[in-house]
Parts: sequence; structure tokens; C-alpha cells
Amino acid sequence: MTTHEYRRYVLKPEMAEEFVAWYQAGVPAIRARFGFTVEWVVLDRERLAFDWLVSHPGTRDDFRAAELELEESDEWRQYLSRIAPSLDDLHASFVDVIVP
Repeated sequence: MTTHEYRRYVLKPEMAEEFVAWYQAGVPAIRARFGFTVEWVVLDRERLAFDWLVSHPGTRDDFRAAELELEESDEWRQYLSRIAPSLDDLHASFVDVIVP
């Protein structure tokens, strides 16, 4: 079993490019060290929407436990401190992936 979480960020216009560069430089690799896989990322520049799908083996509880471990890690806290607040909005929800 794999759990998927869909995340949508609305970026601050003045921070969009910096956020994307920051994300690419570390977020997927750091998440991977905690067992996550970034499945895909889409950037809608017109709407400043940054959407991504992240997965983790196991149940939602396993996902939440791994995310808590990530968020409490020194590595994540240090990396997060490298960027100014960049989001106007954030939405995250567990989803089912349906393949056509």
C-alpha cells in the first residue's frame, strides 16, 4: 500500500522563482531520505500555483508519522530557514491516484 498526498501552494509573486529554485535544490532529496517520493510537480506561472504529488509507503498514519519525523528533523528545519515566507496559501489532502 502507498499513500499519496496532493499539495497545492499559491506562491507570492515576488518569491515564485526563488521558491521554485529552493524547492528543486533540496525538497525532493530531503523527503526521499524520510521515505517519500515526489511523484510529479506542476507550476502554473499564470496563477502562481505550485502543485505536487508526494507518496510514502504504507497507511495515512505511516505517512503522518514520517512527515512528523521530517518536520522535527534538524535537516528540514535548517533547510526551511533558508527561504523567506513564500506562500499565500497552502492546501494538502490525501488522494487516490486513478490511472486512465
